Amino acid sequence: MLDEQGGLVAQKVDLQPGGRVLVRGEWLTILRVNKRGGTTNSVTTNCRFVPVRTLDEIKEYQPPTPEVAAATAAAMAIPPAANYPRDDFVQLTKAEYADKPSDYRGFKTIAADDIHGAHRVKYVFGSFLTPEQRRNGPAHQSYFVFITDDKRKDPPPRTAAQPVLQQ
Repeated sequence: MLDEQGGLVAQKVDLQPGGRVLVRGEWLTILRVNKRGGTTNSVTTNCRFVPVRTLDEIKEYQPPTPEVAAATAAAMAIPPAANYPRDDFVQLTKAEYADKPSDYRGFKTIAADDIHGAHRVKYVFGSFLTPEQRRNGPAHQSYFVFITDDKRKDPPPRTAAQPVLQQ
């Protein structure tokens, strides 16, 4: 029946990140096109409460301009991972880090500053560290980690295109 009426709007067009879709009377920007088995099944948008929208919710589509598409791709890019020592970082070995529960460790992004560009650093929740490791700091916060027996990887230098963190 839907095919007889012309099908879904979203199936007729090539949805691209940066494009805009009309959902429930509101224009939303597409951040990511979600596919399964090579077929688009939904889009992730900039909507605040329900960002993932299915194709049947899309009523209209506006393709992105090249500038908007480039800006969307840059905003969605994951910063590179870094592993370097710093005074406020906890020093752990690979084995010690792997022993921490996976729900309480991972990567956090450090924003670009005057010297370095944005990058990701490993972290671990303080309750899984000894008081000496966290320098008697609170156990209810996250601590950045330097893996001592892993290859050192310094953060990238700041480029002119990256915004500086305002403090």
